[in-house]
Amino acid sequence: MMQDAHGRELWVENTIGPYGVTMTNINTAMALPGHAHFAEVWLTYRAPADDRVFPAFERTSAIIHAEVTKLFSRPFRGYTNENVAVHTFQHFAVFAHEDIAKWGGNYELARVDLDVQGVHDHIGHAAAKTRYSVGIK
Repeated sequence: MMQDAHGRELWVENTIGPYGVTMTNINTAMALPGHAHFAEVWLTYRAPADDRVFPAFERTSAIIHAEVTKLFSRPFRGYTNENVAVHTFQHFAVFAHEDIAKWGGNYELARVDLDVQGVHDHIGHAAAKTRYSVGIK
């Protein structure tokens, strides 16, 4: 384990993305009808400073992009945007693929950022991007 001058453990992280998707949710908690947004998913991986983080290559990125697309291919029924971010984190915290695993490394998913683009609409969305972040301490 690598440490700084004060004896604190050091770690490294990398963030991959953004992976653009259409996100459709039916937010029953806020009584909102089904609606869609453009969203971007960012995944941040963390490892001890003396190890390797997520192997960011064309093939590994394509695998993650395909999995993000698959995850967002159906409406999230009964989900707030926060719930979608948590669900995405939980999904990728356990996601594994042999073409990624072969690169090794002792990394884990540390954070998911879900950037949701709003537009002026009949629901009252702001025409702005909002980031929903979920992570571990």
